[in-house]
Amino acid sequence: MKKAIIIGATSGIGKGLAKLLADNNYKIGLRKKLSNSEMFIDEAIEIARNIQYYWDSSDLEAKLKLQKTVFPKGLS
Repeated sequence: MKKAIIIGATSGIGKGLAKLLADNNYKIGLRKKLSNSEMFIDEAIEIARNIQYYWDSSDLEAKLKLQKTVFPKGLS
């Protein structure tokens, strides 16, 4: 099953996209638009809760950034 996270899915294009993806068997996560600080905190929590998904679906560059974020002093 494919997955998608949609920010601003309560109306307009975002809502239409959420319905389209749901109708096509996507597992979707919906997010409302928030202030910058709220978005940053909520996104950090979302990544922490789903770190395995983000790791599995990332390319090498994104994995290196995630690794440096989680382990700033390295893995040794």
